Amino acid sequence: MFKAYSSCTKNRIAYLSTYPPNECGIATFTKNIVESVDKLGTFNPSVIIAIHGKEELYNYDQRVKWVIIRDNISSYVKVAEQVNASKVDVINLQHEFGLYGGDFGEYILHFLDTVEKPVVTTLHTVNENIDPRAIVVLKKIVKISAAVVVIASPAIKILEKQGILPKMKAVIPHGCPEINPFSSNAAKESLGLDGRLVMTTFGLLSRGKGIEYAIEALPQVVDREPTLVYLVIGETHPQVRKQEGERYRNKLVKLVEDLGLEEHVRFQNRYLTKRELIKCLQATDIYIHHTFAPTRLVAEHLRMQ
Repeated sequence: MFKAYSSCTKNRIAYLSTYPPNECGIATFTKNIVESVDKLGTFNPSVIIAIHGKEELYNYDQRVKWVIIRDNISSYVKVAEQVNASKVDVINLQHEFGLYGGDFGEYILHFLDTVEKPVVTTLHTVNENIDPRAIVVLKKIVKISAAVVVIASPAIKILEKQGILPKMKAVIPHGCPEINPFSSNAAKESLGLDGRLVMTTFGLLSRGKGIEYAIEALPQVVDREPTLVYLVIGETHPQVRKQEGERYRNKLVKLVEDLGLEEHVRFQNRYLTKRELIKCLQATDIYIHHTFAPTRLVAEHLRMQ
């Protein structure tokens, strides 16, 4: 269990995740969490267990103490043993199936089976329609974890339906940057979107996010709201690009062309800076979150409006 701490004894958290300058949404999320937690002063300064591919080299900041090579099983075991011998008190595992090696990220189990520190797992993707083999991996991760964090409350019910019952669970919303109020019209004008109704999805592009369902719903929506433009923001996930190139993005582009929606769908095929992303969100009227609210359902809702 977790060690108790007092004003003179502070725990140290190690975060296992991708980490900047790796261009990954979860890497950015982790850095934001670390910086926010460290500002509290409740714990000793955080450390990072970064994960990346064998051919990837990053100039990490001083927080990164260990590196796991994604597709090297022995790397998971070795780092877990080093963490066991360290002054780390608890590990926060950022979980997304695509982050870790093996089928559905199963290599992370080698780390969890070896590490002796308590693990709190943050689940970034909880989906009703996932491969049964992925559920098996997820069940093992949750069983080993002392507690599980999700970023949207519907995820708890989905886990329960899948027979996944965490020992402890908490809902901590994803959060967003603290920014000064800014006119939506001014943001639209700066992006060349003045006079448009803006709908946005952002994140690294990969199958399973259901963006095609939103696109398929657009013709009926555009008939009633001709000013609508759908921004699909984000480059293809690096791991997806290695396996299949831009096949999924090309499929979406062709769907847009087949439906005659070229004036209503725009793809941003690159990793946006924080400032750029904030500006896009300031210009957004409708936001589609593809992780917990299946996009097929959102698309049906759009058709009905």
